[in-house]
Amino acid sequence: MPLISPNSPKGYIVCLISGLVFGFAMNKARVLEPMIIRDQMTMSRFVMLKLFLTASGTSALAFALLYMMKRTRENVISAQNNVASLMTRGFLPFIIGGLLLGSGLDLAGTCPGMIYLGSVIQHSLFTFFGCLVGTYLYALLKPWIEKLSSKNCSFPQTLVKATGIRYPVLAVLYAVAMYSVVFVVERIRPWRQDVSFTGEVSLDSYAWPPYLSGAIVGLLQLPLNGLLGKMIGTSASYMAICGNVHPVGDEMKESRTNLWQVFLGSGAILGSFLASFVFSDVDKVQTLAVQGAAPLTAFIGGVLLLLGAKMMHGCTSGHGLSGMALLAIPSMVATCCIFIGGIVTGVLLNHLL
Repeated sequence: MPLISPNSPKGYIVCLISGLVFGFAMNKARVLEPMIIRDQMTMSRFVMLKLFLTASGTSALAFALLYMMKRTRENVISAQNNVASLMTRGFLPFIIGGLLLGSGLDLAGTCPGMIYLGSVIQHSLFTFFGCLVGTYLYALLKPWIEKLSSKNCSFPQTLVKATGIRYPVLAVLYAVAMYSVVFVVERIRPWRQDVSFTGEVSLDSYAWPPYLSGAIVGLLQLPLNGLLGKMIGTSASYMAICGNVHPVGDEMKESRTNLWQVFLGSGAILGSFLASFVFSDVDKVQTLAVQGAAPLTAFIGGVLLLLGAKMMHGCTSGHGLSGMALLAIPSMVATCCIFIGGIVTGVLLNHLL
């Protein structure tokens, strides 16, 4: 059981602080830059991959630690069951949703959108409004989207059920695998080369190693899951915002009470802003000059980001960082399709442009 209710003053404070740290760390890893994201999808720079794998591996270790503690074990099991139960919908929603999200991620050049907005990247508001439109579009299309779901999928929901091995053991093995990939990629392509940074790493520095930021992000599962029974994920905040402005459909109406998600997302925006404009050794003019996606591209990318995320009931953070770390098979399918969608879109854009 959660030690603190997420929708309480204390819960809001935990979410706001966690979001702030999340936004700050993601910003320092430079995944706020659209070209960093796009170059990842064409495999020409690997900042995002190192951040992502480190955060997911560290999340697994954090969940394993909470699982081994009697007082917080149920929080991990509950989170795992919530994500794993999505497997009853079959594979199609995760395949289509992942491809859409990945395509939007490459078009808008943002992962996640809150970091983009907090850094005041050019045309980031177009992406934000696109995300809101994508959320409403999902609500309108939900009756047809749900027809993609299979009602009798019997595929194992988690690797734990598929292998019969206890979660803490598999979580450690998963983390080792993630860290090993990061180590090899870093040896081949150092992070400093990808972000053109030669200075010392400090609180104010322009960039941090992506694996440092990833470790910090992964450790945020400890307060979010250990105290609140929740996990890292940002797409639900858009549903909560839309639900409080003009709800469409039952799911959006029910999301109105998930204000903890809004505080988490708001904290991420604030953290990214602080990293760019307060704790930064880079001139503010230079920060504001980071090139964003074109307005229409940014907007369409935002629409696809949230349409895909809601179709999968989770985003890059929810499925990739949290669901993968919980060894949920639907999250693994979703994450693979996100990268496939992003890579295909990136290759096509490079070919056309």
